[in-house]
Amino acid sequence: MRILGSPFTLIRIRSLGQVLIAKLLFDPVSCLLDRFRRASWGICSHVCDQTDSTLFATIYTFIQTLCNLAGVRASVSFAGFGGGTLQDYYNDSAVRGRITGSTWDVVVLQEQSMRPIIARFLMERYGRLLDEDVKKSGGRTVFYMTWCRAFLPETQTQLTAAYHDLARSLGAGLCPVGIARQNVMMQRPDINLYDSDGSHPSLEGTYLAACTFFTVLTGMDAASLGSAADMGVSSATAAYLREMGGRVGRSWR
Repeated sequence: MRILGSPFTLIRIRSLGQVLIAKLLFDPVSCLLDRFRRASWGICSHVCDQTDSTLFATIYTFIQTLCNLAGVRASVSFAGFGGGTLQDYYNDSAVRGRITGSTWDVVVLQEQSMRPIIARFLMERYGRLLDEDVKKSGGRTVFYMTWCRAFLPETQTQLTAAYHDLARSLGAGLCPVGIARQNVMMQRPDINLYDSDGSHPSLEGTYLAACTFFTVLTGMDAASLGSAADMGVSSATAAYLREMGGRVGRSWR
């Protein structure tokens, strides 16, 4: 696994936000190849409102681990700056250059956590502009649907609508992590998906997000991965979260 030019580490990130660029290289004998025109694809994702948290950063190492178990090798690099929005990144030539300067199969875009609620028109404007960059580079955009804060549960409807409507209007993909979390909180309130701040994910929340991403990005069901994929989550809980991430991911692909 190669980590390319990252100013941060994958263990601890001290920034308020960042852009993730990930190029994933598929095993040439993998059955996944018939799903992609090229043997590489990329992720460009904004990690919103990041504090000094290891758990949120771990989502990317979790995705890599799930891909490794499925025979996928991941190479990850970072670019960006704290607290950035899609507008900030569109106006930053270095960030846009990372998108347009390589050939990606998939580019995942995530807006700052509150922007879809308080300024949805800006999310839509700059999401469209960045999607144009992605298409020019030969890639496809997948939007990362985020989740409500624990003390603002009513805002999940707004987040879901903002990401869903934008993705549909652009013919883009969608990774519905917010929906997967909402389902878990309704079915299994005993599983805490939040860190102590009520915003960032707990270990279980991070794991659920990674399982949802794995299914959306690879087309493989996270539920098919066995206990080797538990990654520190209790076995029964991990199996449930893999099933939920896989089911929601499949339904929204």
